[in-house]
Amino acid sequence: SNGYKGDEKYKFLHIVCLFLQIEFLLSAGGPICGVNAGLPTEVSDFVGPRALSWTSSPSSMKVSDYNCDTSLKPKIIPTISLIMKLRRALLPVLLVAGFLTNSFAAHHGKPLFVQTYLKSYTSETDKLISLAEEFSEEGMEWRPADGIRSVREAILHVAGANYGIGSRFLGKQLPEGVNPRGFRNIKSRAEAIELLKSSVQFVKDAIGSMDDATLAEPIKLFGRDSNRMGAAIAVGGHAYEHLGQLIAYARSSGVVPPWSQ
Repeated sequence: SNGYKGDEKYKFLHIVCLFLQIEFLLSAGGPICGVNAGLPTEVSDFVGPRALSWTSSPSSMKVSDYNCDTSLKPKIIPTISLIMKLRRALLPVLLVAGFLTNSFAAHHGKPLFVQTYLKSYTSETDKLISLAEEFSEEGMEWRPADGIRSVREAILHVAGANYGIGSRFLGKQLPEGVNPRGFRNIKSRAEAIELLKSSVQFVKDAIGSMDDATLAEPIKLFGRDSNRMGAAIAVGGHAYEHLGQLIAYARSSGVVPPWSQ
């Protein structure tokens, strides 16, 4: 453990695998003295070629059963005996811990920015979607004044921006058949809400797949120098902006946000 040189996220999993190698070789046998079987010298030097049975008593073991440095054997046999006694209790625990460690690393291996961003973005867009669903078909056409976006148009504007920014600046390819420029022609409440939902997922998938190197990639974001992290912040801020707009629309038209009911 102290000499481990690999990725710290997988350190425990590697230790578990090493334990399993030793356990297999002790129970199945095999010529591993020296630096065979890929084990470190300090481990493989302790184990001889003879197959050992877990039912064997430590007292039945003889120095002649080993072919390694005999000066080490008196110190090592008690260690092997202890491993034998603990094997049945420890092995299931280590197996479960190893699988859990691997799963945790796979899930939490995302950059801290991505993890934090997705939690925040999910919270704001869940509110945005739930509020959009509170408007009736007629309510979707409400607007504060002539020349200003209606509820439906504001929803479709967010969906179009999600797909547009996601494909242009976050590096994710648009799904087949999706054309954000054509969203303005959509009149159905159900279709508008469905597009909002799918566009939000599109952004989540784009950002969720990024590593630190991808986040740092330089881009031109609406004419200014930035990076993909900047684009992620922009699309999140845009959603927040129009969540506020829809809250104002809702209060002005008699719709109560679901989180306030």
